[in-house]
Amino acid sequence: LMAGSIGPVAEEVGIEARSLTKQSWRGRDSILEGWAWKRSRHLKSWRRRWLILRRDMLLSFKAVGDVDATEIIPVGGVSHVFSADEHLGLPRAFCISSQGRNYYIACDFEADKQDWMCAFAQVVPCGPGKTAVLHSSGK
Repeated sequence: LMAGSIGPVAEEVGIEARSLTKQSWRGRDSILEGWAWKRSRHLKSWRRRWLILRRDMLLSFKAVGDVDATEIIPVGGVSHVFSADEHLGLPRAFCISSQGRNYYIACDFEADKQDWMCAFAQVVPCGPGKTAVLHSSGK
């Protein structure tokens, strides 16, 4: 990724080219970074991903140091985040609900799940149609 260019995922979510550079994915802009399992949209299979949460977006990468994100979720579109353990029948899982789509994430440790959910509580904007980050099953 060259400065001023963006990958296809960034274009899909409408992020402007001038706002993204290789260096902007990491560093002081990140709230939380770490490995987690993300469920794929179509096949519903679980894939290990390096996640970076920033104030404006959650980015998913195949590996630490990758430049092209496999997924970009704008934080402004997130309506709520909730524990999905019961919903999925899988421990240490949570759901990010954004613009009509649910993104499911599973962590290796309960403490990691709580870290991610607390981090989302810091960045998800409050407003009409948005709920607080829930730590229960979301029901």
